[in-house]
Amino acid sequence: MVVTLAEDQVRQLVEKLEGLRLELLKLRSMLVSVEDPTPEEVEEISRAREELRKGETVNLKALLEEFGE
Repeated sequence: MVVTLAEDQVRQLVEKLEGLRLELLKLRSMLVSVEDPTPEEVEEISRAREELRKGETVNLKALLEEFGE
């Protein structure tokens, strides 16, 4: 199945994905606070927070490749 999106639709999708990513990070941080995080988890959370501070976005193609869509 092929879907064609206009540039503004792609932008809206990316914004929604970024919001979802932020919510997942919040949930993860709540879970991590219950347990002692591994050093790898601490590093991953730190990187994600830095990406958010910089205003970086999610690459839709990379996201689709990562999740096998």
